[in-house]
Amino acid sequence: MGCCSSELRDNSKSEMIQLKLKESIERSNTKSIQQIIRPLEKPLPDNDSSLLNEPITRYKEVEVNSLGYSLVLGKIDVFKHLHQKLGANIGTMEKLFEKQGINPLDILCQQGYVEMLNYYLPHYLATHKDSLPHTTEDSMTVDFQRAAYIDVPIKKPQTAIHLACERGYINVINYIHNYFKDEAFVPHFLDIDYQDDYTGENCAMIAVRNGNYAMIKFLHETCRANFNLRNKRHEGVVQVAAAGSKKNVNKDYLEVFEYLVEVIKCDITDNYEETLLMIDDTNVVKYLEKMLKKAGINVKKKELEERNKIVPRNLTKEEEEVKMDDFGQHNFVLGKMLEEPERKSMLSSIIPSESKLETPFISVFEGN
Repeated sequence: MGCCSSELRDNSKSEMIQLKLKESIERSNTKSIQQIIRPLEKPLPDNDSSLLNEPITRYKEVEVNSLGYSLVLGKIDVFKHLHQKLGANIGTMEKLFEKQGINPLDILCQQGYVEMLNYYLPHYLATHKDSLPHTTEDSMTVDFQRAAYIDVPIKKPQTAIHLACERGYINVINYIHNYFKDEAFVPHFLDIDYQDDYTGENCAMIAVRNGNYAMIKFLHETCRANFNLRNKRHEGVVQVAAAGSKKNVNKDYLEVFEYLVEVIKCDITDNYEETLLMIDDTNVVKYLEKMLKKAGINVKKKELEERNKIVPRNLTKEEEEVKMDDFGQHNFVLGKMLEEPERKSMLSSIIPSESKLETPFISVFEGN
């Protein structure tokens, strides 16, 4: 009985210390952190069981220790104090994140923490130099929409630099570009021109898809990014811009098209019919029609729509009967789905969705 009571008191005391440590990190109070840690232990950089290295809280479902918590909050002064002055172990922090499928670099790039990136990246590269992959391996998978085996990569999380580009963090892209501009080797997850295994997008295509004019200009003029690649759908950047404009209807893509065509000199004639048919913005349509005419192609979107219009034909009696049979079968299947709702989501779970990011921590750290 006494033993259990003592154990409860110890657990309660440990939780209280963890709470004080957590609150001190949140307030960036390094003095308070030092007062909590110093009476308990000497700095032991290689001791994984040190209080500094043990998990202290969960941040949006992710278990973190002191260094990890300061990292996800972007508390660079706290991070440096914990590491330099108190001997907190970065390797232990990394192992804790990796156990949960998370790379700290992804967090820093997604959140735009460029100061933390400046401190952490050299350490990461120095300690992981022998294990850094030059490329990623493709895998065999099944495309259930085509119901056939095809050699395509399994969808993986976006790379760190792609996350930064997706969020529009020019400062992060600029830091990474400057860091590696004189280096012979750039890890694929920090390579501006690296093409995503699943979508085939590089940073240039991501910026174009999002209609981020400032990022496009920066990538072209400062980073000399490659705007001449094709994605997995064999689309060039002009088509990617067209698809992006259709999705982001409230964003003006005209200056994006003007920059791609007139400054970068992207080929406007490539699959021009599909491009025109995709675009709904009248100003963009007029601009592309004008530039196509200069290139010797006199075409109007309305004419293309008329030419590609599907005209329904009258069904024969036999076809009507088949249609009715199909409708009855569909109703039967729908009824079964309503009776057994737990089966309803099974099909959608195996059909890949290209509209969402599947990085494990994306939803966890979203909205900060």
